[in-house]
Amino acid sequence: MSQTKALLFPGQGSQFTGMLSQLGLSNSSILNKYQTVIDSFSNLIGMDLISLIEDANLEDKLNQTQYTQPAILFTSYVVYRELIYSKYDFSYFAGHSLGEYSALVCANSIEILDGLNLVYQRGQLMTTADKGAMSAIIGINTETIDEVCESITASGFPVQSANKNSPLQTVISGSLEGIEKAELRLKELGAKRAIRLNVSVASHSQIMKSITSKFSEALDNLEISMPEIPILQNVSASVPKDLEELKTNLINQLYSPVNWVDTMNKLSTFDQVIECGPGKVLTGLGKQNNLSVCDILSLEG
Repeated sequence: MSQTKALLFPGQGSQFTGMLSQLGLSNSSILNKYQTVIDSFSNLIGMDLISLIEDANLEDKLNQTQYTQPAILFTSYVVYRELIYSKYDFSYFAGHSLGEYSALVCANSIEILDGLNLVYQRGQLMTTADKGAMSAIIGINTETIDEVCESITASGFPVQSANKNSPLQTVISGSLEGIEKAELRLKELGAKRAIRLNVSVASHSQIMKSITSKFSEALDNLEISMPEIPILQNVSASVPKDLEELKTNLINQLYSPVNWVDTMNKLSTFDQVIECGPGKVLTGLGKQNNLSVCDILSLEG
């Protein structure tokens, strides 16, 4: 009987200098296959894409969202093409936030160069929104977090759940004042930790609604088709029925939570769930959601 497998693509926070080389994917015999894409995108951003990923002197750039997003997407795509594509059959793909775009590219919904350009634009637009903050809340249930955030938002300080990562780990996002008030209140209610993230962009919060119109225009100018492998989208934790729903979910994802717990629940009966990309963030979250997750690094041998 055939096994059911799912492939997960990581999002921001997974990046690190030398992502490709650590995975054994930085040699010229591999990268030459992608040289046209590398050159075209490098011309767009005014720096060499591979240097952005591999050069420690460009670490500050790598951690800026407009560069982080395409760097992770490209790395995940090369991992998929070189280590996974010919070895496994998958029933579903899923990506965490930015990782949803990696999933779309690998599922042949969006061409790789178009995908890189799109997430670069996405990152640029996100930096134009009002500044905010994000904080990882550990050790308290999502329902309590949502109630606290709704109360604080109603008092004029917008804050909300952004990444529902596991039953006891939720990242909140919003205005700096809203984050501060939510951290204080949730600690009073029993949260073990509130870890402020090193970002100034309030991803997956209502603050991002200001950029949805321009991002929608970018999507409209993109050639996109239904994925060849079903993708569980962040907003719905389900597979879109058509292109209109797929695009709407991508737009809504800007200011809506990543419903990762619901996504993991959908995959709970699968035989194997594999992480495709840099780092081990999703492997850790999979274990927190009681999944048996195989980290991509173990596939190299």
